[in-house]
Amino acid sequence: YNGPSNPYDLKRFSGGSSSGSAVAVATGMVPVAIGYDGGGSIRIPAAWSGTVGLAVGFSRFPFQNKNVNINPSVKSGPLAANVEDAAEAFLLLGQPFSRQGDGGGAVHPYTALYGGVG
Repeated sequence: YNGPSNPYDLKRFSGGSSSGSAVAVATGMVPVAIGYDGGGSIRIPAAWSGTVGLAVGFSRFPFQNKNVNINPSVKSGPLAANVEDAAEAFLLLGQPFSRQGDGGGAVHPYTALYGGVG
C-alpha cells in the first residue's frame, strides 16, 4: 500500500500517513486539513505535495477524548495551501483552551463538539 499519489507526479509517492490530507489540500479539495505526526507525517507529505504543514507542540492541537486512546508521541497540526491559511487554522484550533469544568478560559471547540478532552 503506497497511499495517494503525488498530485504533481502520479508515479511518485506523496509522503507519510497524512499524505491523503496533504493531497486533498494540494488538489484544492479542501482549504485546510488536519494531519497527525509521530515522525514526520505532517512535514514530509506537506513538503512532497507543495503544501504547508505545521507540526505544533504536543497537546497544542488536542484531539483525544475519553473514548480515544492515541499514542502520546503523536501530535496533530494543520496542512494548508499557504502559510496564511496554516496560521489561521493554528489560531482557530490551537489556541489555549479550558478543560470542561475547570473554570478558566474558553471551551475548546473539540470539547464543545465531542464532550471532553483527555
